[in-house]
Amino acid sequence: MIILPIVIGIQGILIVALLVFLYITALYALPRKRAIPYVPTSSRAVETMIELAGNVSGKRICDLGCGDGRICIAFAKRGAEAHGFEFNPLLTLVARARARRARLQRRVFVYRKNFWQEDLSPYDVITIFGMPSLMNNVGRLLQKNAKPGTLVLAHKFPIPGWQPIQEKNRVFLYRISIDIQ
Repeated sequence: MIILPIVIGIQGILIVALLVFLYITALYALPRKRAIPYVPTSSRAVETMIELAGNVSGKRICDLGCGDGRICIAFAKRGAEAHGFEFNPLLTLVARARARRARLQRRVFVYRKNFWQEDLSPYDVITIFGMPSLMNNVGRLLQKNAKPGTLVLAHKFPIPGWQPIQEKNRVFLYRISIDIQ
């Protein structure tokens, strides 16, 4: 009989934790003009990104708005040094915890930062799952801050005015060229 109150108590704590998580996520996503709300990337899309990126061993990748870190972790498991930018403090903690749990904390680096202000030139591969209303701004950010030759993987929504090299499962592959710069 003691087990029933403990189970109910644990469920209550989990429900409250989930509600707090959702509330804080909404607080950080809704009021910002250029925020990207958290939508988890499917396993299929992550695998497609890895396939399109090719051999990433020894390369530096960057996930803009990394959420729970699943893309960074997947690339790090294949030998990349993965950097993720996430503005939401709870998602930043989740991503870091997932990297530790996967024993990849020396290959996955998650920053609680606004990626719009970051220098993206150190990265060989950049990933983004942005909303359609932001993709024009993402394109301009990449033109300004990423180096020629960088691969860009945009999930779900293409970058307006850019011609993808390849598209598979709604993942668009681009390469930054001198022409784009």
